[in-house]
Amino acid sequence: MKRKRPKATPPLSWKLVPPGNICSTITSTLKALLEDKRLTFQKSRWYGEDLCPTAWDYVFSLDLLCAQLGWMWTDTHVIRKRVWLILNTWLLETQTKRRQFRNVSVAAVIRLLGRLGQQGLKENLAASVENLTKSIIEFGTQKVLEDMPWEVQLSLIYASHDLAPSNPKTTLKTLQLWQQKFTKPVPPAVTKCISQISFLSSKKKPTNVF
Repeated sequence: MKRKRPKATPPLSWKLVPPGNICSTITSTLKALLEDKRLTFQKSRWYGEDLCPTAWDYVFSLDLLCAQLGWMWTDTHVIRKRVWLILNTWLLETQTKRRQFRNVSVAAVIRLLGRLGQQGLKENLAASVENLTKSIIEFGTQKVLEDMPWEVQLSLIYASHDLAPSNPKTTLKTLQLWQQKFTKPVPPAVTKCISQISFLSSKKKPTNVF
């Protein structure tokens, strides 16, 4: 069930202006993801609520850029210094009427974490990725059982699935707990995620990713 890259125009028109400094391009692309008003959720029979092609274009672009600098650099300079600041700010904002980041942008950032973590798994740095997995689970547990938007809840499930090889047993237990509290019909992809992680947890073999 590996996700095919959507056909969409690159958000920064790289075909016309190739990126120069990778670090600055990552910063500008992430900023554009947060500010782009075109981003929306779209209905999906398989995923329930999915990101629009333009949002996925940002995610894949950032994933590709970060891959050039490796997992350890990405974890330190992108995930810890930028992404978690965005997510923590969004969490605080859910308690007020002020909104700096849209839900669709937050969902895209969460899916980005799942993609980036797979880089660490490919580099055989599962122990480091496990810290990211635990952080995502903690983030979701704070709100997923309360008033977190359904679309963001789904993004947490799919990102957790992407990172599951780093700690399948804990991930499986968490997703099963979340599933018990869901108030909306569970999309087929969520059921498949849990099934795959259950297999991974029992067999200790790699599973397919979205």
